[in-house]
Amino acid sequence: MSSYLEADQELSRLARRAAGMRGGPRALILPGIMGSTIGRQREGLPDDIKWFDPAEIALGGMTKLALPRGRRLGPLGVLRFAYERLRLVLRIAGYNAVFHPYDWRLDLAANGRVLAERLVTERRQDVVLIGHSMGGLVARAALAQKGADRIARVIQLGTPNRGAFVAIQALRGTYPLIRRLAMLDLLHDADEIASRVLTTFPGLCELLPPALACKYFDPFDATQWPKGPSPAAGLLANARRGIEALPPPDERFRLIAGFGQDTVLGLKRRAQRLEFGRGPAGDGTVPLALAHWPGVPAWYVEETHGALPGNAAVGRAVIDLARGDTTDALPHVLPRRRGVPTLWEPDTRAASPAKIAWNDLSERQQREFLREFVAVADPSVSATPVSRRGSQSRPVDLAFVEGSVTQSDASALVLGAFSNVEPAGAALAVDTILHGAISDLSRRRAIGAAAGEVFVLPVGRRGLAARLVVLAGLGDFGRYGPDVQRLAAANVTRTLALAGVGDFAMVLWGTASGAEPADAARAQLEGVLTALSDLSPELRLRKITILSRNAKRLSAARQVAEDLLRLHPAAPLLRLQPARRAGRKPGRVVKPTATPLAWLFVQEAAGQMHAALLGTTPKATALTATRRLDLRALEREHARLAPGMPVAELENFGERLAELLLPDEIVAALPSVKAAPLVVVHDSASAHWPWEALSIKGWAPAAEAGLSRRYAAEGMSVAKWREQRRRERGLNVLLVVNPTGDLPGALEEGDRVAQMLARMPGTGITAIRGGEATRARLLAEFRSGDYDAIHFAGHAFFDATAPASSGILCAGGRVLSGADLAAMDSVPALVFFNACESGRLRGAVKPLRQLDRSVGFAEAFLRGGVANFIGTWWPVSDEGATAFATLLYRELAKGTSIGTALNAARSAVRDLPSADWANYLHYGSFDFALKASR
Repeated sequence: MSSYLEADQELSRLARRAAGMRGGPRALILPGIMGSTIGRQREGLPDDIKWFDPAEIALGGMTKLALPRGRRLGPLGVLRFAYERLRLVLRIAGYNAVFHPYDWRLDLAANGRVLAERLVTERRQDVVLIGHSMGGLVARAALAQKGADRIARVIQLGTPNRGAFVAIQALRGTYPLIRRLAMLDLLHDADEIASRVLTTFPGLCELLPPALACKYFDPFDATQWPKGPSPAAGLLANARRGIEALPPPDERFRLIAGFGQDTVLGLKRRAQRLEFGRGPAGDGTVPLALAHWPGVPAWYVEETHGALPGNAAVGRAVIDLARGDTTDALPHVLPRRRGVPTLWEPDTRAASPAKIAWNDLSERQQREFLREFVAVADPSVSATPVSRRGSQSRPVDLAFVEGSVTQSDASALVLGAFSNVEPAGAALAVDTILHGAISDLSRRRAIGAAAGEVFVLPVGRRGLAARLVVLAGLGDFGRYGPDVQRLAAANVTRTLALAGVGDFAMVLWGTASGAEPADAARAQLEGVLTALSDLSPELRLRKITILSRNAKRLSAARQVAEDLLRLHPAAPLLRLQPARRAGRKPGRVVKPTATPLAWLFVQEAAGQMHAALLGTTPKATALTATRRLDLRALEREHARLAPGMPVAELENFGERLAELLLPDEIVAALPSVKAAPLVVVHDSASAHWPWEALSIKGWAPAAEAGLSRRYAAEGMSVAKWREQRRRERGLNVLLVVNPTGDLPGALEEGDRVAQMLARMPGTGITAIRGGEATRARLLAEFRSGDYDAIHFAGHAFFDATAPASSGILCAGGRVLSGADLAAMDSVPALVFFNACESGRLRGAVKPLRQLDRSVGFAEAFLRGGVANFIGTWWPVSDEGATAFATLLYRELAKGTSIGTALNAARSAVRDLPSADWANYLHYGSFDFALKASR
């Protein structure tokens, strides 16, 4: 964790200031639950840490924490990245501040005794205790022990003095942070972690809320828990007694509580399931109602539970309260009276999230994972209560309007965009008015759609009143959720406000992809409020409009807004307007020509395949699921692959591939999208699998409506074909044949293609053979802008450690790489690479190895800016290659899209009959046409 601290310049600065501080009154910092490291000390060796060690967790080490077997383990320290800032701030203020780790697995009484023993042993008077979360309860437990008179002040940070509803979710394995932790554990899912580990912890059970705070449910009655993980009856009974015996806070206690975060505020049992009410009257973990204790003075900060110790304003308040009775660093009164929760949702047991291999994550990704897990605050940011400035300016008008986004009179239109997904729904409606500008940029990979990215497109077209179209990045569809929506909405609001845009209109993102309108509205408005509370009054917008053509969806969204603005602490920043219909007539809309597509997103990590399906009728097909891969079975199945295999055998292979690779839910749902072409969006790990051979009960997507691929990888260059070439008549092809002179099969391939193209009227061919295909010559031809496509028959070179350095082997053995192409201002729109060993060598080729080479070659050219790539796994028969190339180029010359032309060419090979139809893979846009329609 030292690298995490060193990377934070603010902490480094504080550490330098605190380095010379000595002595002073004693202050003990008690971390929250899971905030102390747990393990075993080893003489002469580094400590054997079980919590928190990602490598240990990955190997299933969480089970070693379970009690009673894990009693040999104990507290070793604290998670310093969460608490170090508070310690340094106290040191600078003159306090001798140190950490007091404790075993949060054990009951509060046991931990209170250990704390009291320390107070007696140290013989310090007037000790200040700062207890975060459960640490504040440990401080209460110490009051019952000898040594409690040495405590001068107890400052509780987000302490659940009367429990927290999320403790129930944690014990059931449905709490989001527990599910996130399960992503690291390669051997156990969230249910197993809950049932085998968490339900053995008395300390966690003593965080349960009282029965009076719940409806129709007593958390301490084991018979009332629904099916799923739950603590034993004896443990619950002991927890009830432990809570009843816990001393109440006295006059020495002060409370700092977080608010304004999406928090579980209530619980009710309905039949055999639990439902949780959510709202902002809490810190995301502990509701204000359960943190408060009669007679204990409280101060408030708009901050998340885990980030309270690292918040700069909280640090100043802690120092003030340690020295005296009050503080001006935080408000003493809540900005707005809290309401009761009105948004209820069932405690569902969703599919397990995909596993994460810790060592596969970059340092940035590891930091982000830890930041989400413990909610580390940015120490350089000082929280300012909304109430102090929210009333100083006119609120932003919030309108709900029934109508098309094209009817809006707002200055900017905000649309949602998923990574690697072309425009659909509202974005497609706007795109048609803009004559395909959004589609064009999407196919060029020019739109950043990572979660939270903001892409701004100026508008100069008649038909739209807006002068800006803004695309809010929603990231990968398989990872889409409320957090992403909040982030995107906050970034869009902040960006437009800082740019001086006075108003904008947005649709409910993701509702065309399975998201509920109420959920989308809630998340987007929470993001908007977050951004507005960050902005100074003079920068805030005048008006925000939410549009929908569906009156029912709009009504649900407006109801959420009404509830949210009754509860949210930043509610004064928005003013709800009466509902209305769009008054402006819709612009002239060109009928969309885009092909409705289905999308299969696959990510492979740590032996698991995470898949998500988005169909053309999303409500029926938008789902995500994960399955553990049987790699040995996959290897055995792939050993059956061989060039020239019969069509029936290939179909059987495809059926087994679906069974072994995809979750059952995805396999069951895929046939519902069979009428649409399927786009497989994969990462580098799942690129290895032959998705073109996929078959489900006789239906092969690649053989029916068609199948294309998208590469979900960072660092892809913007695609850069010349639009002028698309408008010119005649298909021009650059034919590069056997540059290294050692492939007889390449000569045969070149002759075949040249003869075939020569018979096509209006097609131009430039053939470069053998030694003529030097690197310099090919670079000149590539950048000339004279070609629509390159047909390459020769050797490919792939460097797995540096994909952009991969490319084609030119005469003399030199490489023309993707990095070379990336430096050019334009390249042909299509590269067609056909494996070119002669027929007599086909049987010796290993298809999967050839697939890896072809995928690697595709990646190199995509990174170089090529928009579309067609390749093969293994050498195709002469008959199959001729049939495929003839149909493909004939259709492309007519202006047919690449996806449609590819589908016709595959069908021609399948009709021979030949299994080589599944041998062709395509990266790029299904609707891309080399020749624009006139």
